[in-house]
Amino acid sequence: RLAAHASQKNQDKDEEEERLMLQKARELDEFDQQNHGALPRYSDKSQNQDKNGFHGANSVKTTSFEEEALRTMKAFWLPSATPGASVRVEAPETHTLCPEGKEKLKLKNLFAIRFTEDNSEEEKTTSSSSSSYDKTYICPSCKVTLTNTMSLVALSSCGHVF
Repeated sequence: RLAAHASQKNQDKDEEEERLMLQKARELDEFDQQNHGALPRYSDKSQNQDKNGFHGANSVKTTSFEEEALRTMKAFWLPSATPGASVRVEAPETHTLCPEGKEKLKLKNLFAIRFTEDNSEEEKTTSSSSSSYDKTYICPSCKVTLTNTMSLVALSSCGHVF
């Protein structure tokens, strides 16, 4: 994730530099055109009017433009017509977080834990090749077997797991 985030940052930086270079080139072209062009660029309201005169809201030209716009308009409410957003990779955390409280874990706050092994099961099946994967652990007070589905609690004073 760290490499993906770093490459995404570099790509964003390159895109920003390219955008700035294009903007500077556009500004330079506009400046050059304004200072060295045959005709100066200034806005004259008399030239902005259409040659055929004013087109009101009910004119044929306006309604045909609206019809064309409606035909080419994208239906933003449809999932197939919505633009896709680029997936952003967030920076990974540089420190370890507690899965329950989501606070930063510190080494001085950690403590050793002690699991209680189930010895009654070993007495039933006396096998010479018992590995640590085959061992089961129990609650020291009620003798219930601990499983992955249980919420376990460890006491910080003694380290026992319940």
